[in-house]
Amino acid sequence: MSEAKVRRLTYFKALKKAKKDHWKEFLPKVGAQDVWPAKPLLAGRQADRFASFPDATTTTEINYALLSHFFANKDPTPTPSILRPFKEVSPLSPEEICNAL
Repeated sequence: MSEAKVRRLTYFKALKKAKKDHWKEFLPKVGAQDVWPAKPLLAGRQADRFASFPDATTTTEINYALLSHFFANKDPTPTPSILRPFKEVSPLSPEEICNAL
């Protein structure tokens, strides 16, 4: 093996050992602020990048699950009408509207 290859292997082994030693020291001291980043390390796997939806398999079902979770149905409130009817005024005729336009 060439000297460069030996150095490279030695470097990566030392890096791997340093990471392992760091996590071995860090994990027992995990506090409330560090619990979520540490969870996948304790489990020995990468964290999921996307939330899982057990009842949703298609993109449409996932979309509905997200919408129903974040925008829960509320009782519809009546929307106030912007224009209030004027009982003493007669409606506009089509000719009046054309003239105004």
